[in-house]
Amino acid sequence: MPSEESAAAYEIAHVLFVDIVGYSLQPIDRQTELLTLLQKIVRESAEFRRARDQNELISLPTGDGMALVFLRDPLSPVRCALEIANSQQQQRTLSLRMGIHAGPVQRHADIREGVNVVGGGINMAQRVMECGDAGHILLSRNVAEVLEQFSDWRECLQDLGVIEVKHGAKIHLYSLVKAPVGNPEIPRKLISEAGAEAARGTAPVRSERELPLDRRKELYRRAGLFGCVFLVTCVLAAGIDEWVDRGIASGESGVTNAALAFSGLYQRMVATPRNPIPRYTAVVEIDPERDPGSVGLLDLCRQRQMMSVLIRRIAAAMPSVIVIDKFFGETSCPGGINAALIAAMSEVNAKIPVVVGRRIVDNTYLQPSLLSGLGLREAIVNIDRDTRKLPLKWLVYRSKADMDRDTGQVWRETLALTAAQAYEKGNLEARHPYLSKLLHPVRNPYISFLDLDQFKPYRYLAGFVLCGREVKPGEDATACPGAPSELSALSGKIVVIGEISRDQDVKTTVVGQIPGVYLQANFIEALLDDRYYEGSPVLNYVFGFLFLASVEIILVFFRNSWAQKLGAIGILVLATLFLLYIVITDFHRYVNPVPFIALALLLRALAANLSRWQAKAPNAT
Repeated sequence: MPSEESAAAYEIAHVLFVDIVGYSLQPIDRQTELLTLLQKIVRESAEFRRARDQNELISLPTGDGMALVFLRDPLSPVRCALEIANSQQQQRTLSLRMGIHAGPVQRHADIREGVNVVGGGINMAQRVMECGDAGHILLSRNVAEVLEQFSDWRECLQDLGVIEVKHGAKIHLYSLVKAPVGNPEIPRKLISEAGAEAARGTAPVRSERELPLDRRKELYRRAGLFGCVFLVTCVLAAGIDEWVDRGIASGESGVTNAALAFSGLYQRMVATPRNPIPRYTAVVEIDPERDPGSVGLLDLCRQRQMMSVLIRRIAAAMPSVIVIDKFFGETSCPGGINAALIAAMSEVNAKIPVVVGRRIVDNTYLQPSLLSGLGLREAIVNIDRDTRKLPLKWLVYRSKADMDRDTGQVWRETLALTAAQAYEKGNLEARHPYLSKLLHPVRNPYISFLDLDQFKPYRYLAGFVLCGREVKPGEDATACPGAPSELSALSGKIVVIGEISRDQDVKTTVVGQIPGVYLQANFIEALLDDRYYEGSPVLNYVFGFLFLASVEIILVFFRNSWAQKLGAIGILVLATLFLLYIVITDFHRYVNPVPFIALALLLRALAANLSRWQAKAPNAT
């Protein structure tokens, strides 16, 4: 039975064993040079100097390396190993392997009466080190258990499983990898041991050896955290979507601008075709600020007088359809102006389809129109508050009287849909089969936009159309003889006529602020170019789930290399964009998972930091 004196002589030490790889293969002078270099690196370690100065360290030479016995702080050998590895990386000629173990030791005097240390702690640290290759920092299980209490260290541990060493002893090993130091590869000794066991038919069950308990716990923890974050993100995203929809419907500019900002980024990445141009439309602007030949928005009668001449000049260029993005109310005008406008509209409509606007009052009933009953194609000029969406039809009452009697609402087509149908000569749904799915029942799709710069070659001032040149101030543009040959670019186009009013008719879109007439032209272009996408919030969640789950898998499988993580995430982003492009272009689905993914990543980061703060927080007493 050991005496009280001998039992008290034992203490728990934290041992770092360092070995020069390939030392015995070097010539004697080279061995001396390598050993001197190792000693220099160790002496310069801040953790080595701190422990030495506080008498908490015993250093033992081992011939081809050394054993550093730390007597107080269990993290000291780990920090020292990382400092040595960092310094060693700058010395290409020196290759090291290290092992760390905590166990009982006993001090005693050696033959020179110097302080020495013996015991199982020293021997086991050497066994741990001997299992590694160049660059490895291996730990025994009891050292890893200490590091697992700290989230910063937990991420650096790679579980290698259990291996049998000298005298039949079994050690549960971990590899410490904290970029850029550490060796993420499995030690050759462990691979050869597994192969030998397999050959003898004594290899343990794969799930128990290759997926140890703590590793499985880590995977379960990640899976649980991911599931909670995803569910919370779904709830928040659904609430935010509802809030955004209500904000846009109520006209809140802050909410609208935020929604358009996210959609604008998405459009530039995915939805917009490369280098698009208007293929079907041209725009004639009524803009008094830039064109003295035009008439102001509030001068209704003079503007109608100008329109009766303008529409004939446009018709002379032989467009396919003329669309007037304007509502003509029942206001009376002197001198037969209204009669002249009606005659011009009827005359042109007999040769070329003319689509004129009708306005909805309070989103409920149609306002009476001057041009009703003339056989013109009347369509709704109102647009959705959410300018990302292309309105196809509105459910309205025919008049205020019908609304008061509640005789029932009817579907009325919008300006864009009626213009597209006229252009396709009644075959719009046959030529664009996916559009028919949006019309039965009616669902207003999202579109991608063309901006004003893209319309630049296809926009004309009303004064130029009337006179074939720039109109001078004070000149009556309606009295010009005109120059139809200058308007040959309008031939075969859908010509959209509209007013430009910077105070009353500027719309905020994903490509910035544009006049309402260009928004209507965008709607027509999108319909005929098949650039419309049905909203599908569920797909946002599906893409978000797949992306976030893939990120978690990447972080698990490439946990020891940031370069591999970033490379894999880059490939994931490209693959996601490709799938989005296929879903959008081939299936006409509006999928924008960017806000959902951004929200989920933010919540994931907050959850991870919260667990770290909790791990670092001192225990309550």
